[in-house]
Amino acid sequence: MGETEPFVAIRSSATAEDLPNASFAGQQESYLNVRGAEMVLAKVQECYASLFTDRATYYRHKQHFPHEKVALSAAVQMMVFSKASGVMFSVNVANGNDAQIVIDTIWGLGEYIVLGKVTPDHFVINKNNLQVVERSVVPKAIELCQTPGGGVHEAPVPADRAIRPALTEDQIHELAGYAKKIEKHYVCYMDMEFALDARTDRLWLVQARPETVWSNKNNKQATKESTVSMNKTEKILIKGLPASPGVSTGKVHVIADPKDIDEFEA
Repeated sequence: MGETEPFVAIRSSATAEDLPNASFAGQQESYLNVRGAEMVLAKVQECYASLFTDRATYYRHKQHFPHEKVALSAAVQMMVFSKASGVMFSVNVANGNDAQIVIDTIWGLGEYIVLGKVTPDHFVINKNNLQVVERSVVPKAIELCQTPGGGVHEAPVPADRAIRPALTEDQIHELAGYAKKIEKHYVCYMDMEFALDARTDRLWLVQARPETVWSNKNNKQATKESTVSMNKTEKILIKGLPASPGVSTGKVHVIADPKDIDEFEA
């Protein structure tokens, strides 16, 4: 604080995000490590313009949500110099168990956990006593870092740090306590994002919004995990953790450019 031109994050927030039957979160753009009034104004304009990207427009059309009913604001937040970051849910989004809190974390800025570029450490915490009941600590080979002059860049994580948990036991316990308090305040399951400041080792909650999947299910009991047969000889390119149980399967057809949309096979 006290800087004349601090680094900030420009985060989009649309009125259509996190509705009861659809989550528009992530459809609009956000920008990290922005500095200077001119650049801030430019990125705010780009945030507004992202309301009408192909992705955002198609999603609204698919959800039968009128384009003219959506408004968007751009929040300007002080940047946290993140040495680690992640997401946290006050319900186990893999099975709907609301007696558990889930924390996923990686090194560096949180963008790579949202994009799925890095498999995160995964912790499941008992909501009553805040004890870790399940953990998965995995190698995290790359991280997204802040560039000194502005913007971000990818960097390799040193081998000794890559295999370590991105959070300590005390930090996991602290975050889980925040999750309980935030859920109690909003009276619903919550989806949160956090960052660990490299300069102060202080944890910051940078976003909290209602969780939109299990919050709307009448049956909040854990569902049976479905199994999928897999050819064990195939190389796994990347592993991830489910945001919610799947309800159907189907083919994927990749369209590299909007002009090739006619190649889509139903």
